[in-house]
Amino acid sequence: MEYKFEIKKLISEKSTGMVTSVDYYFGASHAVAYNGGFTYVTSERFNYVLTTGSSSDESFIQYNNLTEDIVLSWFTGSLNVSTLQNNASSSIAAQEYSIVNEVSINEKPW
Repeated sequence: MEYKFEIKKLISEKSTGMVTSVDYYFGASHAVAYNGGFTYVTSERFNYVLTTGSSSDESFIQYNNLTEDIVLSWFTGSLNVSTLQNNASSSIAAQEYSIVNEVSINEKPW
């Protein structure tokens, strides 16, 4: 199982360039070799609102100098990543179970 955060959008103040919120996805993928090979994927969208910091802070980073790693560091430390991973794993397990065990209504017995 592979897990990944993906930043989708940064919302910032026009006058200072200070980021005020981050839209991101947390997702997982799992490839299986049986059943013709298949990759199961799930993701969930979140928004993280930044409540501290100022553009006058010594550690302020200009918008154009931000990297994905910097932005991720702002909020991933405060998340329960194992819960996100468990939720994603459960979603993928449900997908896999459904596909492996589901019988199509259109199938004929002959």
